Amino acid sequence: MKNLLVLNYEFPPLGGGAGPVSYEVARALSEMGNYNIDVVTMGFSGLNTYEEINPLFRIHRVRCLRSKKEICYPWEQATYLFSAYRKCKLLMANKKYDICHTHFLIPTGILALLLKRRFVLPYIITTHGSDVHGHIPRLNKYHAIMKPLSRSIVSNALAITSPSQKLLLEIEQHFDNIKSKTTIISHGIIPDMFIPASHKGNHILVVNRLVPIKRTDEIIRAISECHLGNWDVNIVGDGPEIGNLKKLSRQLKVAHKIKFWGWIDHGDNKLKDIYSKAKVFVSASNNDSFNISILEAIQAGCIIIASNKNGLIDALDKSGAKIITYQSGDMKGLIAKLTHAINHTEHYDEAVLRNREIINADYSWKKIAASYHSIINHVLDHV
Repeated sequence: MKNLLVLNYEFPPLGGGAGPVSYEVARALSEMGNYNIDVVTMGFSGLNTYEEINPLFRIHRVRCLRSKKEICYPWEQATYLFSAYRKCKLLMANKKYDICHTHFLIPTGILALLLKRRFVLPYIITTHGSDVHGHIPRLNKYHAIMKPLSRSIVSNALAITSPSQKLLLEIEQHFDNIKSKTTIISHGIIPDMFIPASHKGNHILVVNRLVPIKRTDEIIRAISECHLGNWDVNIVGDGPEIGNLKKLSRQLKVAHKIKFWGWIDHGDNKLKDIYSKAKVFVSASNNDSFNISILEAIQAGCIIIASNKNGLIDALDKSGAKIITYQSGDMKGLIAKLTHAINHTEHYDEAVLRNREIINADYSWKKIAASYHSIINHVLDHV
């Protein structure tokens, strides 16, 4: 049995998609019986500092500065690095770890690099998007400053995984001679976690963090141009843009059609209920490396409308899943696709059923964990 140290400043119930990914991969690996896992992550008000998920999977939350569940700023991430390093030293004084699985090149990769230099602990990195230069343009200056450190982190990693071809190409573009250590491992979903309601309502669903890069404002603008009739819209998520989005919905006179649910924890039954009753799911983001909420919506039996620049599109195409895409930024295209979907839901019944079968078969966390198991065994055999 291998001792595995997992590092991520984002971990449920904190953060976006990367948190559930790191949780589910660790859980699935522990259930294989081959790994004894300790996760070191950020603490937050009301969360236990220590939690045992099962005898082989433990969570350690360290004190740091973090003001919001849904977003973490660079200066807050820095406090995690200091506290997590101290916690890791304590853990490593009593246990020898075989390998470290680090989520995010920056900032968490900094900690992995320190642990490698101090304790000779090898590590692999899973990238998620915001940690890669060029993936989110507003972070380019930050990543340019961090580039020398990022090079060292990448150079010392035994393997680098990406959830999508789109993100992998971005990584390989900014770091030389790393193709031999990069690979694609998709994110996954718990089979039948989200189940379609027997009688769905006329609901359009949006689930994402309310930040500019998610382009939720484009969805609201498109909705204002559609003849919704007896349809309504549920927007689940929180973030700095929530005030602007509510104001926009009032200006466009669609506020009565939209319900902002705010933050709902991933495992909350309310979220499952909202997914199950929705008929149409929309994602306008053009920078997601792998949008797990799309997988969840497919599993819940929704018709999917997404920007053609979403990182998940290539993976879905390869698996045979069929979703509706539109040219990113093309408002007329989004309006047309949305209008057709809500007026002809019956046209998509067969595709919805087939998509659900594909997701449950191809994207189980057990299958994803097996891919990580193979990578870990491979790199340790060649250390």
